[in-house]
Amino acid sequence: MEIWNNISSFEKYVPTDKILVSGGLSKSEAFNQMQADIYGKRVVRMDNEESTAIGALMVAAVAMKETFSVIRDGTKRKEYQIRKENHVVYEKIKEEMEEIYQKMKEKRRI
Repeated sequence: MEIWNNISSFEKYVPTDKILVSGGLSKSEAFNQMQADIYGKRVVRMDNEESTAIGALMVAAVAMKETFSVIRDGTKRKEYQIRKENHVVYEKIKEEMEEIYQKMKEKRRI
């Protein structure tokens, strides 16, 4: 849920339509689907274990004004779609969390 807050903050500046995930936990189908449901965004996991190195290559390519098409071509990926009925539940939980945070802030000021 905290990552959802970070995504919401980020979107004040840049809109997003999907979340790219990598690393050990991204191998979990259930966790990836849960993330899509929580964030209300498509979650995409690339099938490449060297995604960190590819990310560094992409940064270098941008600096050299190159495109990513060569890097992405042939890369397998799995995409997780949002299950709206689950996302609604997570939105309610997020609202409840925000209420609790506000109450904690108010108590702290006393």
